[in-house]
Amino acid sequence: SAAALTLGHAGEDEVRFAAQVARELGFPHRVGELDDARLRDSGLLTARWEHACHGMSSMEFWASIEMLREGAPRCINGFMLDALIGGSHLEWGYDRAAHVFEEGRFFRTILGFGLKADALAALIKGNEVSQRLDEVIGAMRGRLESYGGRSAQNMICFDLHHRQRFHVGAIAWRTSFGSWPVLVCLDRGLINLCLSMPGAMLMRRFAEEQWLIRWCPALAEIPLDRNSPTHNRPLREPLRAQLRSRLARRMGRLGRLIERPRDTGSIDRLRFYRMYDFNAEGWRSVRREAEAFREASHRLFEPEALSKLLPGPSEDLAFSNPFTETAGAKMLLGVMLWLGVSSAGRAIGSHAGDNV
Repeated sequence: SAAALTLGHAGEDEVRFAAQVARELGFPHRVGELDDARLRDSGLLTARWEHACHGMSSMEFWASIEMLREGAPRCINGFMLDALIGGSHLEWGYDRAAHVFEEGRFFRTILGFGLKADALAALIKGNEVSQRLDEVIGAMRGRLESYGGRSAQNMICFDLHHRQRFHVGAIAWRTSFGSWPVLVCLDRGLINLCLSMPGAMLMRRFAEEQWLIRWCPALAEIPLDRNSPTHNRPLREPLRAQLRSRLARRMGRLGRLIERPRDTGSIDRLRFYRMYDFNAEGWRSVRREAEAFREASHRLFEPEALSKLLPGPSEDLAFSNPFTETAGAKMLLGVMLWLGVSSAGRAIGSHAGDNV
């Protein structure tokens, strides 16, 4: 029989809401967490076996192997469904004023992740770096325009072909050593269905949410984790809450006393913020490991530019969004660690090696 596994600590939104979903579906529910202290081992595994192909985000999933081995031999997951049926990234290319999808707008947002072209040109040694970067960016733009569909379709295909395959898909490969991942997103019928739908129906999960409200109302009434400390309201308010809100509106000021207060939340309750925090101790342990190879990386990188983009482990990296604004620094960290591990033939920690 199916059982559910949620990663996180008690009290975090992901765990609280997942427990309610598991109860509604009748699934046994298990909670585990990836120890921050083991991020160092995960970083070494990522550098040694992935060669910086996937970046360093979500590398902590290497440490989930033992938890997955305790469960079933196969694990159903929703990796990459966010882009396919959720349309989460279609908004990157949507012009609200003109109500159209624009591939150029989408492409500019894509380039905003990681390191900017001018920062790369200043970082990498060589006289032809700018020209090569222009060629790569041109090839990427050509790929976006090569799918032959409407703008929204092209954006979904590009997202699946690049960001989802390397950034999110890497998690599936890492977890495969513990339990074989069943990737629902690879269903050809589902792909064809989603690509046949107008982008506006997919964007912001509109079709997905409406289907859930219509056919699974009990699930739609469970608070929803949106990686936001201030917005975790359910898709559909329970009947009691709806009646209370209507009564409160009719009672005016007095109604505020009976209206259910909005959950303002806290970043401390969001696991992803904790795991993506580049200045947290777990990430600092990886940064300290890579710091030993900083001088060796100077044969490829300009020292001053490298220090600006990736400060030493004792320094904080300034950012407001831990997901997007630290991606470039994490990639540089992975490259620096990979250079050291590969050139020195450094052995991976025995604890990390035992996981694989």
